[in-house]
Amino acid sequence: MDFSFSFKKKPQGQPNQHAPKANPAQAQFDQLRGCGINLRGKARLDALTNGTDPGAFEQAPFVQLLVLLGGMQESGEPWSDEVWLWPAGAVTQTGVLAWCVEQLMRLTRGAMPLEGVLDAMEGDALSLAFTLDGEQVQWDVACENGEPDPAVISALAGIAAERGDSARLAFCDVEGVGRLLVFMTEPELGELAETTGLDWAWVE
Repeated sequence: MDFSFSFKKKPQGQPNQHAPKANPAQAQFDQLRGCGINLRGKARLDALTNGTDPGAFEQAPFVQLLVLLGGMQESGEPWSDEVWLWPAGAVTQTGVLAWCVEQLMRLTRGAMPLEGVLDAMEGDALSLAFTLDGEQVQWDVACENGEPDPAVISALAGIAAERGDSARLAFCDVEGVGRLLVFMTEPELGELAETTGLDWAWVE
């Protein structure tokens, strides 16, 4: 009796055919999502990274992506509600500091319940006014080369920490670009630091 078998090999693909190259931005974004940082609403990663050299995500892992996530869309909407980039040297005219404070209010998800935020700038003299718990507050803020006195961010961070249910403002400085800010608990920040390999610290 003649037994003959025909074994078919699984398709191997065409000769010299290479697997698609991994997308570093997508890989890093997937890890950031695991740390609680996501795109806002219907925003898409391809729209966020459009026009950015893919090599930039490999040259500065997580930094380039976080900087983009911390920025604003052309519509004026933020890309993310979990990270925000305070731009370097941004406070050069009236209205900018108040806008920055409003972004911190958004980032802290109600833990910074300021109302009627206004600022005024004359030369290097800057003032910030707002209402908190029904009380009118006004601060004089020194400003040099578009950078407000760090004490104002510390004071705002203190307000958020009191109401943040263990979450606090933390930062990571990006030289020449600005300061990345997040609002997280200690375990969350530890996970973000371990994932990104970046130096995150609490705003004190």
